[in-house]
Amino acid sequence: MFKAFFGKKNKPEEITFTIDQDELKKINEVLENQSIPIIILDNNWYMIKQIIGDKQIDKLEERVHTELKKQGQVNTDIIEYGKIKQVLLDKILRISEQLYANPEMARELDQTGDALLKANDILKELEQEVIDLEGKLEAANFELVKYIVNKSYGLMSEQKHMREILSKEIDELRTTMLEKTEKRKYIGVEYSALYNYFHNLVGHQYVNKLDKIIDEIEENKEKEEDSDYD
Repeated sequence: MFKAFFGKKNKPEEITFTIDQDELKKINEVLENQSIPIIILDNNWYMIKQIIGDKQIDKLEERVHTELKKQGQVNTDIIEYGKIKQVLLDKILRISEQLYANPEMARELDQTGDALLKANDILKELEQEVIDLEGKLEAANFELVKYIVNKSYGLMSEQKHMREILSKEIDELRTTMLEKTEKRKYIGVEYSALYNYFHNLVGHQYVNKLDKIIDEIEENKEKEEDSDYD
């Protein structure tokens, strides 16, 4: 279903995860039909980035940041030119009221009218630029979303697979541990029984002497083994 390609060891930025093309197409169709918010503005974005962040994500994120900055600047310009337009409208209204008594203000009225037309033209250009930038921002955001969906699901698939393997290994270790515990218990019972029977058979004093001899032999063996490791 998912495939993972690993780069050099200890270099997570070189790890990429890909989804089969048919599945990627289905996911893209779902994403294209959704209104996707700008994900880098969400607090969860930085948590996800800590887990799956790489150079490609940094590149795509920077592209979204750039488009956001452009959009923000254009919106600021629209507000400023909106204020200029209002000032010009107020000036035209004021001059119009004074024009009958002051015909010499006609030239100033024409100049203010020209300035207003220019401001209107600039506002139209800025409003169109907002529309264009909105499309660029959505496209940049969509590319980032596609990438993190691809990588996140690939990584989660790998993690799920590893979790299943580890669970199986844990179960096997648990079974082995129980078997060895039972075996140790059986050996302990058999050892105690054999020692008691032997003790009763040959006598307490004789067994104690043999125990000391055996202990010395085992102690010497341990010393020899330790010297072999040195």
